[in-house]
Amino acid sequence: MHRQTMPIVAVSLLVAASALFMGWAALRTTQPIATPTPASPSPAGAVALTTEQSQSGGGSLDLGLLTLELPADWRYQIDAWPAVAPAELADATPLLAAWQGATHFNDAPLRFTVFAVERNELSLERYASDVAEQLAAADGVSDIQTVLDATFRSDTLPVAYLRYTKESAFGRQFGYQVAAFDAHGDHIVIATLVTQSSDGEEILRSLVRSMHFADMPAVPQKGA
Repeated sequence: MHRQTMPIVAVSLLVAASALFMGWAALRTTQPIATPTPASPSPAGAVALTTEQSQSGGGSLDLGLLTLELPADWRYQIDAWPAVAPAELADATPLLAAWQGATHFNDAPLRFTVFAVERNELSLERYASDVAEQLAAADGVSDIQTVLDATFRSDTLPVAYLRYTKESAFGRQFGYQVAAFDAHGDHIVIATLVTQSSDGEEILRSLVRSMHFADMPAVPQKGA
């Protein structure tokens, strides 16, 4: 993936996580969305994740590039993907979709996603700056904050931390995102939490702190 496409991919991931339609993204659903509860409306055109095979209960989840401890009161699906993945997501690898407060992801007031994209020598500083610029151009998005923070990961390596507020006819939502390098620095792992309350940072901190970035397996030697 070319470096200049990274901001578009990152914002597309934010859109998928929050199930909100942004005018610049041509996102469509191919299956009806369940009738939402009043606390979590799902607008027309929202991204429908294929989470019919979701599981309940938490524990240690192996996501390939990392493991993560998910509390027992979450529903989740590993490798969840939008029903129709837009072109902007072609180079992204879905690792996890998790949610609370509803049977289906799109109806949940609390949603958490993890994706991975190839780094292609992009720095965390540039990533945060580019994503903030793209978010600032999106309708209804405000209170955008970005910072490099070494207190999220248990190994104290820095992450790019972003937060924003999204206002629409369907209410206010708060987005929190951490972008981190994997164990070898080849990928950027993007963890996004979207909620209707302004206390999501601590939830995201807890989830990111439980992440362990796995080393790649050793390549077998010929003749071994």
